[in-house]
Amino acid sequence: MQKKTSSFVTDLASIFQDVADKKLAESQKAYLKNQFEFFGMKMAERRIIFKAFLKENFPPQNKIEILVKELFAQPQREFHYCAIELLIANKKNWTSEIIDLFEFMVINNSWWDTVDFISAHLVAPYFKKFNQEKNNITKRWNQSNNMWLQRVSIIFQNKYKKETDEKLLTEYILIHRKSKEFFIQKAIGWALREYAYTNSDFVIDFVQTNDLANLSKREAIKNIK
Repeated sequence: MQKKTSSFVTDLASIFQDVADKKLAESQKAYLKNQFEFFGMKMAERRIIFKAFLKENFPPQNKIEILVKELFAQPQREFHYCAIELLIANKKNWTSEIIDLFEFMVINNSWWDTVDFISAHLVAPYFKKFNQEKNNITKRWNQSNNMWLQRVSIIFQNKYKKETDEKLLTEYILIHRKSKEFFIQKAIGWALREYAYTNSDFVIDFVQTNDLANLSKREAIKNIK
């Protein structure tokens, strides 16, 4: 028996359908390798619409996880973005257990656009709030067989600057330095490039000392003068 769609999702879908642009939807779908459907709207427009919708329809705390999973079960990519933004809007109520939901979102409907968004706006602030959870969880992700969890373990510190745990960053990169996966090689380079703004000497030394993929090396030192 198919689960009934909530009014939260059906009402939001109705609003999105009213502004949907079929031509833009096709372009967005092609950009993500035809993996997801789209209503077709620009990010700024969708965010304005969803912010106004949330103002009138913010769900009770005990319904958040259910709605996030329901939004993630929809075919249109805009719903997946909204699920992430719903959790961002509910940040003050996060408990340590919310990380299980973040992990669910990383490994479902996975592609760089949502994974990187989740990493930057959910996972990164989560580990600042619940620092005691950081090592065990990210180590498990880094050693998992899921490429997207591996990627998040490498890039979640991208905006930590002076708060970056160099030991952790080093360990996680070295475990995957020989990976043939494009998204892992890119993640390694990206993480080092971001940290170079804070400690370029560390990054230069790291690249010179360790055998990294050429893509990772290029990305790492791209902005170092």
